[in-house]
Amino acid sequence: ALRKSEFGPEPRAGFCLMGACQDCWVWQEEGPRLRACTTPIDEGMRLRTTPPESWP
Repeated sequence: ALRKSEFGPEPRAGFCLMGACQDCWVWQEEGPRLRACTTPIDEGMRLRTTPPESWP
């Protein structure tokens, strides 16, 4: 298994790379969460693979 889904405990295969599976979410240190597969990265972006404690 390559990753886990927020929609269930089952391990998953690779990402879809087009935003359809919604399993590639990353969280910004400040700001909304983003789809990693469709978001260009800018210099200085601070991203995390787990939600911050303040995230609903």
